[in-house]
This record gives sequence, C-alpha cells and structure tokens, in this order.
Amino acid sequence: MGMRPLICLVALAALVSACAESGTPVPGTSTAAPTPTTGKYGAPGVQDPVEPGGFLKDPCEVLTRSQAGELGWEAEGTPHDLSSNDPYCSWSDKKNLESFDFGWLASNKGGLDDTYRVFKDDAGYFDPIEVDGYPGVFHSATDNRPRGHCNLVVGIRDELTFRVGGTGDGPEICDKLREMASMAITTMKAG
Repeated sequence: MGMRPLICLVALAALVSACAESGTPVPGTSTAAPTPTTGKYGAPGVQDPVEPGGFLKDPCEVLTRSQAGELGWEAEGTPHDLSSNDPYCSWSDKKNLESFDFGWLASNKGGLDDTYRVFKDDAGYFDPIEVDGYPGVFHSATDNRPRGHCNLVVGIRDELTFRVGGTGDGPEICDKLREMASMAITTMKAG
C-alpha cells in the first residue's frame, strides 16, 4: 500500500471518530434504551400497570354495551366459568358469523413471560405487539389466521394477562381482536 492511500485511511478514521463523540448518533446505531423485560423468557415489562378490580370476576364488563355495538356485536356477552381463576366472556356477531371471547389468564402467575416461555417457539406464529402501550403477542401452534382464527394475549401487569380470541372470515379477525383489547384496557382504566 502506497503512502497516499494510507494517509487517506488514517484521515478518514480520525474524521469518523471525531464525529462519533458522546451523545451523537453514528449512522446505523440506536440511542434508544433497551426494552425492559419482566423475566428470563424475554417478555416486555408492563410500564403502566392496570388494576383490574371487579373485572377479574366479571369479564363481560370489560366491554360496555356501546363498545360491543361499535364492534357490531351483541350488546351483552355470555359469561363462562365465573367461579374459576380464569373466567371468560364471549360475544357474537351473528350477521357476519363471527365469535369473540375475552378471558383472564390469572393462573399464569408469570404474566406475559409465561406466555413467552410456553409459546415463543410455536410452529404456527408468535408476533409480539403493543396495544395502547401494553405488551402483547399474537400466537398459536397452528397459523389459522387466513381462515379467520386468531389469538392475542396482552399483559396489563407483570403478573397478569388476558386473552382475546376470535373466529370469523379471514385474517381481519386479528384487527378486531386488537381493537377489542384496546377497548377492554380503556374500560378497565376508567374503572
């Protein structure tokens, strides 16, 4: 290597290091803080925990009549297993032949991290998302979303999650589940 290319290489290295002073981002790098996790399985932590209160025993109340109507569903859900630790409620849209449910996963004391531990390596799908700032994940062992089957788990506390599931016509069912989860969070936060 001749002297001229060597001098150019040294000058370029000096220029790059001078531009990369503390606090100045270098292209291709990120200054964002890493996302905190709740446990060893990689689930994001809940930054603004929600107190579910009475909704734990009455999951049909997570959607108001108005919210259910906005989604095109019957105004009141049907309760199931209310005496268990994991009660749930179902709604239907008879016009579009769709059904939806909301259920607590209170038995999973590790919250969303339990979902990551058990389902992260599902053969079907495992797609982490956020719903109104709360961590969640679409997942199932079999990917039946194109046929209208979808499953979403959302963490509202590091130790508490809920599940929303739906069956309908096509992958748009997942969009309705995200909307349903958002409405449920809004209702719970309002008390």
